[in-house]
Amino acid sequence: MDLALVTGATSGIGAAVARELHRRGWSLVLTGRSAPALEAIGAELGARTVVADLATAEGRATVVAAADGVQLLVNNAALGGAFGPFATMPVDDLEAVLAVNVVAASTLVRAVLPGMLAAGRGGIVTVSSPSAVGPKAGAAAYGASKAFLESLDRSLRAETRGSGVVVTTVRPESTRTDFHARSGQDVSDVTAWNTPEDVARAALDAHERGELLVRVPRRPAKHVARDAARVVWHHPVVQHFRSR
Repeated sequence: MDLALVTGATSGIGAAVARELHRRGWSLVLTGRSAPALEAIGAELGARTVVADLATAEGRATVVAAADGVQLLVNNAALGGAFGPFATMPVDDLEAVLAVNVVAASTLVRAVLPGMLAAGRGGIVTVSSPSAVGPKAGAAAYGASKAFLESLDRSLRAETRGSGVVVTTVRPESTRTDFHARSGQDVSDVTAWNTPEDVARAALDAHERGELLVRVPRRPAKHVARDAARVVWHHPVVQHFRSR
């Protein structure tokens, strides 16, 4: 079976993606910081597990070492830090957000991409956020980190065109996970939510179709699985590549 690596796989979108990939016949390497949670999902899916903190150089090196032979990388792990004014954001939080969301994701892409290019096939799925294109007060570092990832993906698509490697950016709107509570976000005004399972199905369906960007709009769950996966990337260079 082909091998997929999913970061941040212990809960939320990462766990849902892992379960959906297992259902589709993939072998899995799953990473996360919580050993008990990772052990549980690893046992459930028969997956190899790697406990690592991607905010540290040691943790990143551990995951890179486990990435050999991976045909699909799902960069899902993310930190939001303490949401609030950038001027008062703890420096430790800022460094951790950039280490996980930017450095770790980029390092893993760099680790797996040469093998994919040599094999003439492979895939990278990046879980982004509407904050990448619609930044808001109180989420400066998080939004900037997601904008970096989307820019990286655009460049990767240009570099890998015709290689057999598919790079898909996933931009889910409000999804019911524990991310918001951990980050201290007020989501009391959100009236409709995606589920992690909705996002996982939409993301993998779009990736299998070779789509460049999938936006999972905030809709009642029964509608998301039906029609949420769709390309909305309008960058002229990407459109040019798609038309060739």
